[in-house]
Amino acid sequence: MEYDLYDLLGIDSSSDQSQIKRAYRSLQKRCHPDIAGLAGHDMAIILNEAYAVLSDPISRYVYDKERAKFTELQGYTGRPMYSVWLGSESEQRAIFVDEIRCVGCLKCALLAEKTFAIESTYGRARVVSQWADPEDKIQAAIDACPVDCISTVDRADLPALEFLMSKQPRGKVRIGASNTAGARIFDVFTELKFFQKRLEEAATKKSNQDSKYSDLQKDARMSAIQTIRSISNWLYWQTPTSDTSLSLTLREKNISRDPDIEKLRNAAAAARKHGMFKNQAKAKVLSQETQQEEYWVPSTPVLPLRIENKSYAQTRSKTPSYTGVNRGKAYIKRDIKPSNPLVSGIPIGLGMVAAITVGLQGPGEAIGGLDRHIGGSFAQQVVNSFGMQVMLAGVTWYLIGSYVVGVVGSLSRKD
Repeated sequence: MEYDLYDLLGIDSSSDQSQIKRAYRSLQKRCHPDIAGLAGHDMAIILNEAYAVLSDPISRYVYDKERAKFTELQGYTGRPMYSVWLGSESEQRAIFVDEIRCVGCLKCALLAEKTFAIESTYGRARVVSQWADPEDKIQAAIDACPVDCISTVDRADLPALEFLMSKQPRGKVRIGASNTAGARIFDVFTELKFFQKRLEEAATKKSNQDSKYSDLQKDARMSAIQTIRSISNWLYWQTPTSDTSLSLTLREKNISRDPDIEKLRNAAAAARKHGMFKNQAKAKVLSQETQQEEYWVPSTPVLPLRIENKSYAQTRSKTPSYTGVNRGKAYIKRDIKPSNPLVSGIPIGLGMVAAITVGLQGPGEAIGGLDRHIGGSFAQQVVNSFGMQVMLAGVTWYLIGSYVVGVVGSLSRKD
């Protein structure tokens, strides 16, 4: 698949035969050698090849099936999409984060802040700089991951892994995993094997196509393809011909509405000379502004601090004090003094006085005594005895004294 035929003609893949024919004729009117001169020779050949495939329903069907196989390869450049290489050139390992499995715990970005960052859209971790931190810090970040979504991979596999990950749908980690219940879990490492196989097939087909032409012919064809694309894009955004005022203005000034073929070819050749259409091995470094917009680095207090077992006094000493304006919003600490022993002895004294008073009166005729008791005669004698009367008098006045002391103490502490 040297180039996309639909993209070359400036049409959609669902276009009918009339639209394909109209686009072909419109381009041939500008690229034919009779119009464009010698520069249009290669362009006319390429347009004829494209129209021969798309005008025949059977050949178009075969082309669409072949095109669908390599659709997922579109946009793959062979370079990492996210991370920048800062390690040594002899290093063959790379760090990769499976963003589908990431739960957004932020630990990796805290432990190795130069290597990892949190992308702003979904809150998932991502490697932005390879080996920007010491290896021990990176290993600590890998070990701290609770779901083991950080892996050490071959450097040669990193571009394909990041490309596959960029095409996967994902949600915000804070929403929860319940939205994906029952969905098939994407395994990026299994998909990598199929992707590399399809990539080898595409490379083989490209090699077979390139073997048909010499280096000079390949450069001429590539320049012609870029020129045709420029013309088709220009036609797509062209002002409708019904604009009579613009047509009259152009005709009066003798200005052609058609693009300058020679300028387009020179621009395409200059772009190829500067490597705009080649895969460059040099890594693309993100600007500081772009990194700030797409990523954020969490600060240390985001994670809960480890709390060690300490005494209550040490924990209480760390409690912030509130003064000034904030005092009205905080709890007011009151110092409650221990009760006076003399005050606490009042109920006991009342109970003892009551018991002694009843005891001094001596035993008399029991008033309201029990005639019968379920425990028998012995229990009846105990209940109706003089000692029980003394004990009940002491307990009763002790309870009364405790209640009175409590009420008086509460009233005295009231603000």
